[in-house]
Amino acid sequence: MTKYATKISESFVQEYKDKLPPWGPVGYIVYKRTYSRRIKGEERTEDWWETIERCCNGILEIGGIFTQEEIQKLYDHVFNLRCSFSGRALWQLGTDTVKKHGADSLQNCWFVAVNTLEAFPFTMDELMLGGGVGFGIQPEFVYELPIVKHNVNITRLDENDVNFIVPDNREGWVELLRKTLDAFFVTGKDMNYSTVCIRSRGEKISSFGGVASGPTELCKGIDEISEIIRTRLGLKLRPIDCLDIMNIIGRVVVAGNVRRSAEIAIGDLNDVDFLDAKNWNRHTIPNWRAMSNNSVSTSEIPDIRSEFWEPYSEGGECYGLFNPTVSREYGRLIDGKFYRRDSRACGTNPCAEITLESFEPCNLGEIFAPNILNVETFKEVAELMYKVQKTISTIGFINERTNKVVKRNHRL
Repeated sequence: MTKYATKISESFVQEYKDKLPPWGPVGYIVYKRTYSRRIKGEERTEDWWETIERCCNGILEIGGIFTQEEIQKLYDHVFNLRCSFSGRALWQLGTDTVKKHGADSLQNCWFVAVNTLEAFPFTMDELMLGGGVGFGIQPEFVYELPIVKHNVNITRLDENDVNFIVPDNREGWVELLRKTLDAFFVTGKDMNYSTVCIRSRGEKISSFGGVASGPTELCKGIDEISEIIRTRLGLKLRPIDCLDIMNIIGRVVVAGNVRRSAEIAIGDLNDVDFLDAKNWNRHTIPNWRAMSNNSVSTSEIPDIRSEFWEPYSEGGECYGLFNPTVSREYGRLIDGKFYRRDSRACGTNPCAEITLESFEPCNLGEIFAPNILNVETFKEVAELMYKVQKTISTIGFINERTNKVVKRNHRL
């Protein structure tokens, strides 16, 4: 009977304590800045050998099925930079955050179609957990949103007798955004809220790491989002409004110094407001629009409008192109049309490495081909990383829509 590991051998790990990984010119600096966690009770952060030990034990803790030989091989491959866990997994595996939030904390990126109000708090939630979010604001999505029904007042009142006291956690910030949207689109009731529980700027965040940003950016963002919604009273939000709201959310989240708020907005080729949204040299535009890279969705290259090309000559920010038809009809182009077609795909993660359904994560792992010397090693590395990613896809997510799409696809 095969015996599976519950923890990597400590004596095996100790053999790597004094070894030097094959870092590139800035590899060690990037690792120490981004993925090395502070060690409790010591005035230092992890070294590479300790980070990999934490991650290997972390993948076993969440149900990874590896023999001791396999987990040691995985350790060696990651240590020697033949492969790697995702950035989020390097940071979070083996921590209490994974026990609390499941697979969400281990995902680098997401995509959501902005066709429900929940798309906004979902984006804020995942950004605050460290993942980037792509979002689709094509008219066919945005015009499914409800009409702005009410002109309400959202007021910060730092007292105890208020409608909502914002808890000092990620969920509290997201819930404030959700309640703000609910007031404009559903209840029509004025809302006041208090930030008395939110820790001051500069205080340590023990669970996720980094330091607190204080409540100022959150409150500023809620005010700006409210002003955008008020301009559409009795109407529906436009794609450009949704772009601004998502970008403001990104700016609020990035105020915490360990969060990146990577975003990509996918809009319609005929939406002139969207095409002009980052034409910095033509007119004054809100600085929050710097928070997303933008791309247009089209399946017909000849239909591209002249406005798409103007930034190339005028010095504005150039957009990318997303082909939804090819993304849905093909798996790999070499396999031909309709082989493993992806009919529900509607966008990409911020780096556009992979097409995704709405509310779906990019379950990322990395293989560094230049550091692999033969096919046999490549196959071994690929199989081990497959098991890592498959394990992550089975442990559950915060959002039930995500659970459904991941259970259906197990996209790796």
